[in-house]
Amino acid sequence: SDPQLWNSWHVQQWIEWAVLEYGLRGVDATRFIHLDGRQLCRLSRDELCRLVAPYEADVLFTHLSYLRQ
Repeated sequence: SDPQLWNSWHVQQWIEWAVLEYGLRGVDATRFIHLDGRQLCRLSRDELCRLVAPYEADVLFTHLSYLRQ
């Protein structure tokens, strides 16, 4: 489904999945609890780096970009 249509629960599910799938142990899913899909998709890579470490931001940003295609 289009990530821009996700509600905050969907965002949490995606973050929790990505943590397990990609071994992103440093990601705190609660930092994303206030975001819905539209807000998540508007985040730049630099803005993601404020929520998670740069490597984790790259993984999340890349996967989110893939989902949006």
